[in-house]
Amino acid sequence: MAGETDEKKKLATIVKSVHKDLRRKFKAGERDVEDIWKEHCQDKGKLQEYAEAMQRLATLHWGNQQQERVHWCREMLLEYFKGGGMEKCIEKYRRRLQRQCMKDGLVDSNIAITHQNPPPQQDTKYFDKTACLPKEPLVLDVGSCYNPFKEMTEFKVIGVDLHPATEDVYQCDFISLDVVDPTESSIVLSSPITQLPSCVFNVIIFCLLLEYFPSCRQRWQCCVQAHKLLAPNGLLVIITPDSHKQHRNASMIRSWNVAITAMGFSKYKYEKHEHIHCLVFRKVQDECCVNEEMVDHMFIHQDALEENSAADMTEAYDDIPLTERDTEYIRHTMLELPGQFSDTDD
Repeated sequence: MAGETDEKKKLATIVKSVHKDLRRKFKAGERDVEDIWKEHCQDKGKLQEYAEAMQRLATLHWGNQQQERVHWCREMLLEYFKGGGMEKCIEKYRRRLQRQCMKDGLVDSNIAITHQNPPPQQDTKYFDKTACLPKEPLVLDVGSCYNPFKEMTEFKVIGVDLHPATEDVYQCDFISLDVVDPTESSIVLSSPITQLPSCVFNVIIFCLLLEYFPSCRQRWQCCVQAHKLLAPNGLLVIITPDSHKQHRNASMIRSWNVAITAMGFSKYKYEKHEHIHCLVFRKVQDECCVNEEMVDHMFIHQDALEENSAADMTEAYDDIPLTERDTEYIRHTMLELPGQFSDTDD
């Protein structure tokens, strides 16, 4: 038992040190984050050590935690694609849009909005459930490491990683990936993957991915890439670690929600589990709204924890019990989005 604990600490130190070193270089301000990232991608020895550490942590030491993540994703995707979840989202979105268009005088109260009779400037694809329900949904697992989501046999899963730990994962620098016209390119599964066609994936998973990047801009760019690659009504699934009480990082979750929905997503689901936040967004428009003002919204709590004063404050805050008011606040942080609809609220 002691030996397992020692190895777990050693492996965790390897992983955390890579993240911390990237943030340190970025905060030093001596080089652009692009140069820092390029240098990191060329350090094969460090990437190999990181990949092996992550694989051993997940398969040997995280145990049920990792299985719970895979199980949660599988059940959520089955609910959405096989259990009527997408149809409910489309219908709710249609009703809300109908009310809004009637309020704005864009449609007559006697005319129903459908995919055959869409409102002004709305793409019919987002109202046609038959066009968005594939028999075998295509899933892109970014930062896959060892392809844990291959267990979801109801879906076709493609795993990509900066430095794969297993042969069934393809090498790909997702943030530098070229997104091309689907009529001019198909999915070529050969390492390294340098380009992918737009609007073809039904699901994109970022499991413990965004916190790898040292800058808000890179995290934001990852979500922009996901929007471009997703098919209409496709899902972006984000799992980010947090073992603290639900309210401690509420501001981060709310901020991410604002930035991601501003791109052209609608919030589908949010759950806080013991060690993770689970966020799911549905693509609701073709055009990705690239708003530079949203970049800084993609912060993580480690960005501030590098300062001792911030660390002292959060340690003290962690001792405050979670009240009913805190729980209610968390719920509302995912709803307060001017001009945006949520799929889970009527």
